[in-house]
Amino acid sequence: MTSGTGPFERIVRPIHWRYLGLLARCSNIPARHYVRWRLASIWATGMKPGDRILEMCCGRGETTRVIAEVVGSRSKVDAIDTWPEAIEIARRQSRLPYIEFLVRDASDTGFRSGTFDIVVIPHALHNMERDRWMTVLREARRVLREGGSVAIVEVDWPRSPLTRLYLCLWWWYWLPWRFQLRTRRDFLRRGVAVEVREAGFRNVTERRLYSGAVLVVKAEKLTAGAV
Repeated sequence: MTSGTGPFERIVRPIHWRYLGLLARCSNIPARHYVRWRLASIWATGMKPGDRILEMCCGRGETTRVIAEVVGSRSKVDAIDTWPEAIEIARRQSRLPYIEFLVRDASDTGFRSGTFDIVVIPHALHNMERDRWMTVLREARRVLREGGSVAIVEVDWPRSPLTRLYLCLWWWYWLPWRFQLRTRRDFLRRGVAVEVREAGFRNVTERRLYSGAVLVVKAEKLTAGAV
């Protein structure tokens, strides 16, 4: 996951990568189960068997494995992240032949233009400063085929105070020096759908899951000449 270089990123992030699976098994989020909300959010993207898929900022590959479950072996899934430690864990935990984990930067992936049917960015853009998340969105648009779609999955800011409290505890937003806190607020304040349109996507739709705790924004790269 691409993010900052503050104390959280240097000290806590490696521990987070190593023990996230244990945390997931010992706790629930408002979706009532960690894996269940990932599965629901991936189903909401509309991907299907046979799609060529890129997952940006894949981390340890939790969402990647859910994608593999949804689309099956008829698809090819490339999953990228800048953290070698996370990619190493992802490779150990999933050896499916149609998934490839790569250490690459989401802002400059190195893939050819028009390669993918769907680009998925799960719970990552809020880690970044605005100029970087816009660069990542434009890179997602570049590597999509004409008519392809991007799907951004984010933990939203639900209306329920109890749900908000739970999310803050789960994602460690209570830490005073947490880099994500400032960038996440900025990201949600600007609006995910607004930023996706600004990056050049069209037909933008929003879907909120589990009392508004999870937001899935989907948009298309219009075919040449489309209005």
